[in-house]
Amino acid sequence: MPLIRGYHSFDDHFTQIPNSWLRDTRLSLKAIGLLSQIMSHSPGWNMSVRALAKSNGTGIGTIKSAVTELETHGYLRRSETQKKNADGTFADYDWTTTDPFQNP
Repeated sequence: MPLIRGYHSFDDHFTQIPNSWLRDTRLSLKAIGLLSQIMSHSPGWNMSVRALAKSNGTGIGTIKSAVTELETHGYLRRSETQKKNADGTFADYDWTTTDPFQNP
């Protein structure tokens, strides 16, 4: 049965993700969903595993495994060093989205 898309009023609120990313059979549905959520945010958005777990009502382990999957297959790259807060405590890493099909 074919998919029939209804009319949607998105204005300028939309996310572009290559179909090849969403159809990558190496990724679990969990990782594809997280990738989609990450790509829906603007550059500069502060990504943290804890915040993602909280906003998705899931455990930190679930998010960590999806992030690891995205890193393993070239969709995400984490900075080599972890940032620190003003008080010297550890903060989050810097994250960069990458195209796994552009640089095999």
